[in-house]
Amino acid sequence: MGIVAVFAFHGNSGTVDGSANADHCQDNREVGAEVGKMPWPVFDAAHYPPSVPASITGITYYVDGANGNNSNSGTTATAPLKTIARSLRLVAAGDTVLIKRGFYREGINLNGHASGTTGKPITFGSYGDGEVILDGSTKVGPWTQVDGTVWSAPIAFAPSAVVVNEVPLKQVTKPSKVTSCSGVWYVGGGYIIADMGTSSVGAGDPNHADIVVPNSVEDQAHVFFWGNYYTFKGLTIRGSGSNGIWGQGSHITVDSCVIKFNGKAAIAFQGAGDSDNVVLTSHIYHNVLANWPRGNNGYDQAGGGWPGTLTWFANLRPLARGNVVHMNGGEGIASYGTVNGVQSGHAIFEQNVVYDNWSVNIYFDNQANDTARNNFIFNHPPSAANFINGDTSLAKYSVCLMLADEYSSSDGTNNHANLAGTKVYNNIIAGCRIGIRDYSEKVATHGLKNVLLANNTIIMPRSSAPYGGNDIFGIYLRDNGRNSTNTTIVNNIIYGFVGDLIFSEAAGAIDGVTLNFNDYFSISGSSPLVAGIRLGKGKLTLWKSSGNETGINSTYADPLLLEPAAFSVPGTTPYDYRKAGPARISPTLSGGTIQSSFNTNFAGIPRIRWGVGAF
Repeated sequence: MGIVAVFAFHGNSGTVDGSANADHCQDNREVGAEVGKMPWPVFDAAHYPPSVPASITGITYYVDGANGNNSNSGTTATAPLKTIARSLRLVAAGDTVLIKRGFYREGINLNGHASGTTGKPITFGSYGDGEVILDGSTKVGPWTQVDGTVWSAPIAFAPSAVVVNEVPLKQVTKPSKVTSCSGVWYVGGGYIIADMGTSSVGAGDPNHADIVVPNSVEDQAHVFFWGNYYTFKGLTIRGSGSNGIWGQGSHITVDSCVIKFNGKAAIAFQGAGDSDNVVLTSHIYHNVLANWPRGNNGYDQAGGGWPGTLTWFANLRPLARGNVVHMNGGEGIASYGTVNGVQSGHAIFEQNVVYDNWSVNIYFDNQANDTARNNFIFNHPPSAANFINGDTSLAKYSVCLMLADEYSSSDGTNNHANLAGTKVYNNIIAGCRIGIRDYSEKVATHGLKNVLLANNTIIMPRSSAPYGGNDIFGIYLRDNGRNSTNTTIVNNIIYGFVGDLIFSEAAGAIDGVTLNFNDYFSISGSSPLVAGIRLGKGKLTLWKSSGNETGINSTYADPLLLEPAAFSVPGTTPYDYRKAGPARISPTLSGGTIQSSFNTNFAGIPRIRWGVGAF
């Protein structure tokens, strides 16, 4: 396969003014280092931000926050505007706004302004001369040292989070808990108290650090659209108390952006019936800070209440490609919702790297004809430090990919899409408590209808301990009665260490679901389950005779993957997808069955012979 893009962690490593900080506190930041080479393009920090070209369909306006003037025409780089807000009153269909590098404490509120049209989008992008930061947070200060690395500042609003030099701190309910190197913050009595850690020791001073304090205004219009044909490219969008980018409209493109440290979603397309909204090669992390640490929003034990991070509600033809989405307090990438009389679904999520999100990395809910293909989806073993009060039992929500009918995401009338036409293939899925889950809540008509799960490689965790002792499953299938029809689970590798390779709630065959040509294997000898009855090592014959495996061509054999144990290493460093590949002598390189829906593998290489798994 051709050239590969490299994703490296991108962010300010020091302070806004460039001063360095000593590091006397333990650095426990939760960020990914480098996603290594992928067989397709993903967000590329080495070339961020990209240079956005001038308009060829209209006027190009230039914005320079440091040297511009709103009395200028803004139509040349030598006579730029000062603010983005001024450009909004000038743009028309086909125009482009190019923003010079720098820090802008403003967003892009397009409510009441011009829309683009077919062939003439309105584009907001970077010059390409450096990072363009659109910050929606409220400045806090001056900071006064309390003791050691603990500082305080007056505050006149309700904050939802505190981020210091790329590290989201964790909120506590007592000021006495804010001590040096504790990594926490407290607000009360008109003051905010925070452990600034590395930013406040030695010659450092938090008054010069990069501090992001989103407010708790849940409807903040930071980057907000109410129209069609807008493009946002090469922008860093952060610090909103609400969503980073959101609104209603069609043909919205987000390309090569960094979206981080927002209280709610990174990007939310919320117009039911809107269409063709796409997110490409962007880096999306540490959003949904209202749920950081995981479970702190009051729903930690109830089992719900967190928003998605990159979401489309009842949209038609959503597309997410080449994005790196990780360590968000909400679900990773999600297409959901059904509204009577509104066409939606047909989402394509492809070539994304999605990991360590709460609680599902990729989620299709309550709509039809969605596709997840050629994604690298994984979780590291959970750390107690990432959960409210260190409660590791919350890690039970760890799911790599979920197909669901949630009652709350429907129109409330039981007119559900019931996952009709969903396709999940050529994905590498690793390290989640549940690899692929079939889920519903209070939906009597739920079922898998014309669903295909094919040529996925699923590698399960090595231990259930980090998941609070909860059961581990490769694929979890509900007993949907007779609601499932024409569903095929074929050509998949399910590799286990502990837990159950496939769990079926049904006591026998699941009506309408065919399993065949899969390869099952577990180091511990676990085997598929039937209605909770463990069958024991090598009992595939019994699994088949129970009626669950409806074909005769599945095997129970070591697929000889290169390094499956590598996907259980703790930390935040992204895994190397190549370690999920088969050895040259793997029995899975053949023995699969031809699929009509696709003819390539995970890397996009044509399948000359049909094997089992993503490669």
